[in-house]
Amino acid sequence: SLAEENKTISSLKEELQQLREISEKQVQDRLATEEELKTLRSNLDDSEKFREISEKYENEKKSLEEEKNRLEEENKTLREAKEDLEKFRENFEKLEQQKNSLEEEKLK
Repeated sequence: SLAEENKTISSLKEELQQLREISEKQVQDRLATEEELKTLRSNLDDSEKFREISEKYENEKKSLEEEKNRLEEENKTLREAKEDLEKFRENFEKLEQQKNSLEEEKLK
């Protein structure tokens, strides 16, 4: 009766305390999980930004490589044109000398 009721009340209080502790732990776990999710989302955002930057870098690198190749080809063409021009100048000078020699021969 009264002793049994006190024992039951005490037992219920103990159970209630245990439920509070379990509930508190569940809340703490949930908060920790939410914090982990925030961190994971942040890392994912960082990862996405890194991927975008990497992609831009690779595109820029490719573009610069193409430009370098184009300039090297242009440089090669200009070198060849310079060599052709030098040969032309040499031939022109030779012809000029031959012309002068012929004119001198005519005068003699």
